[in-house]
Amino acid sequence: MQKLSIKQLIIITLCLLVLVVGCMTIHQRRHFNKNVKIDNVSVGGLTAKQALKKLQDNPQSPKIYVNNELVFTDKQSVAKFSSADEQKNRNVNLN
Repeated sequence: MQKLSIKQLIIITLCLLVLVVGCMTIHQRRHFNKNVKIDNVSVGGLTAKQALKKLQDNPQSPKIYVNNELVFTDKQSVAKFSSADEQKNRNVNLN
């Protein structure tokens, strides 16, 4: 088996590093960060399509808090998210 020179090892290491960073960047651009919530629904780690489906399937009851104390609650409402909101979800993910 042929020994690798220091130069070859450095090149291989740099290529692997670029590959790992590239994959992480692509994943980060396509998925929400871990602790992201939209309308108090956790969408962390989801893509925009998955987040949209979860928001559509998860009706929320409006609650208003002041200083961490519930001051108002209303009957359960239906989330009005549509596929047109998917682009808005993507834009939120980029910030």
